[in-house]
Amino acid sequence: LIGAAGVVPFFDKTGEVWSIFMPTAAKEHPISITKGARKMLDKWQDSGKFPRLSSFTLNDPTYTEWLLVLGYEFEGVMKNFGPGAKEDWCVLGRVKEDSDHV
Repeated sequence: LIGAAGVVPFFDKTGEVWSIFMPTAAKEHPISITKGARKMLDKWQDSGKFPRLSSFTLNDPTYTEWLLVLGYEFEGVMKNFGPGAKEDWCVLGRVKEDSDHV
């Protein structure tokens, strides 16, 4: 098993993406994982169900930079977020380019 990922409906047309990967798999297969993740994100957005995808991650360049590679945009830092409200987390969004803005 390399990892798992999914999308949870958050609002109409907005999904929250989650993922977890085995640390060794992420180090051994970074290109395959990145290509697979991008394909999965594109599929969810191309379906029309989720033109906007959001992800939350620790405020750590290892994670935020990977999401940027996947086409996300940095949207902000959430202070004292996550388990125990002890660490800063980031929110990033990925919006399908041809989706309508309201």
